[in-house]
Amino acid sequence: MTHVIACIDGSASAPAVCDYAAWASLSLEAPLTFLHVLDQRQYPVTTDLSGNIGLGSREHLLDELASLDEQRGKLALEQ
Repeated sequence: MTHVIACIDGSASAPAVCDYAAWASLSLEAPLTFLHVLDQRQYPVTTDLSGNIGLGSREHLLDELASLDEQRGKLALEQ
């Protein structure tokens, strides 16, 4: 089975990618899937994790970092 996958990122060329992907999908009679990607240069992750971590704090810190990463991803997708 053939699939057409179009990766879009909100850039100026994304509408053209959508148009060509739709054309290819119709021409091939194949399902079309859009994959929205985030440019890491536009949404950099800057973290300074230096320093000492006390006992029991590591798990809490990992949970907090995962939560912040999830929030950052959601905000980037909403934008």
